[in-house]
Amino acid sequence: MFIVLAILALGLLIIVHEGGHYVAAKLSGMRVDRFSVGFGPQIASFKRGETVFQVAAIPLGGFVQIAGLNPGDDSIAEDDPRSYNNRPVLLRLFTIFAGPATNYIFAALAMSAGFLIWGVPAAGRPVIAEPEAGMPAAQAGLLANDEIVTVDGKAVASYGDVPPLINGSQGRTIPIEILRDGKAMTFQVTPVKTGEVYRMGAALGATEVRVHSGPVEAIKQGVTFPIVYSAFVLSNLGRLFSPTSS
Repeated sequence: MFIVLAILALGLLIIVHEGGHYVAAKLSGMRVDRFSVGFGPQIASFKRGETVFQVAAIPLGGFVQIAGLNPGDDSIAEDDPRSYNNRPVLLRLFTIFAGPATNYIFAALAMSAGFLIWGVPAAGRPVIAEPEAGMPAAQAGLLANDEIVTVDGKAVASYGDVPPLINGSQGRTIPIEILRDGKAMTFQVTPVKTGEVYRMGAALGATEVRVHSGPVEAIKQGVTFPIVYSAFVLSNLGRLFSPTSS
């Protein structure tokens, strides 16, 4: 099922991306001979106007065949005004960049619609992401994905509230109330001093909640999400190949 869904999602992205090239080429006065979803042998096709629309056997990409774009394309005369090479530079650039631009617009519209319907994701209650072996949190019995409700009797709303309360213990044993699979539990933790602060020894994360902040905020978040997420992916790829990554 996951494989099928992944193929369907990839197919949708291909249609959107190549559709951008197709529409831009037609608007720019170019001839489009073929619009293909997938590579390899043709499975199904139909012709509309001068363009053949097809689905091919290998669903790992796609292409729009614009007359004159590929080297050695002899399907169009050299002086034909509808050849890619004979169109103005700005129209050629418009056609090339229309694919990724359409992907961005599609993603922005889809995310905006999702945020309008289900709300904008926001950080909720703090959770234990990873207790450090041999440190107080692990020794007390705290586990990954435990939701922290109170620290030393004080309610916490975000993971930023936790470190000051841990440090404020100054090493005395304090109760930490958590939710584990919906069940309330309390653990006694004795923070230890590391450097200048007291720690319980656990990386923190947060649950995700959905906040309905109105249409303006939902659309704003939807428009910026593709940019922010792309930067996040590129940043992580950079760390992956960094000499300091582990």
